[in-house]
Amino acid sequence: MDSVICNLLFLACQGNLSSGLDLNSLQTIIFTPINLFVVLNNAAIGIVTSFFLSHLNSILKTFASALELLFTAVLCYLIFGIPVYINTIISILVVSFAIWLYSKQPVDNRRAFQVEEIQDPEMEKFIREV
Repeated sequence: MDSVICNLLFLACQGNLSSGLDLNSLQTIIFTPINLFVVLNNAAIGIVTSFFLSHLNSILKTFASALELLFTAVLCYLIFGIPVYINTIISILVVSFAIWLYSKQPVDNRRAFQVEEIQDPEMEKFIREV
């Protein structure tokens, strides 16, 4: 929603608000295949992000964020022809090495304490479900 407001303000500052809200220009924006792809891609990103937030620990969330940047760089090169510079390649290599290093001995912090020590049956049931 913020981007819509910012774009409307930007068009108003340029004096192109009426041409930007013209029916023909809106149809061009809505029915362009690349725009629909961007909308569907962002919807998929939102669904995947909600999965990450609910099922991964903080280390894996960091790796997921780094991988998102990696895939964004590669896909922008493939789809839009945006060049990938040496700093991006070095970043991709560092992230790949970090993921490989983490996969050698991953952290498992699902159980910080023993379930047998819990006296409350409702709490024990809740912890076993998690």
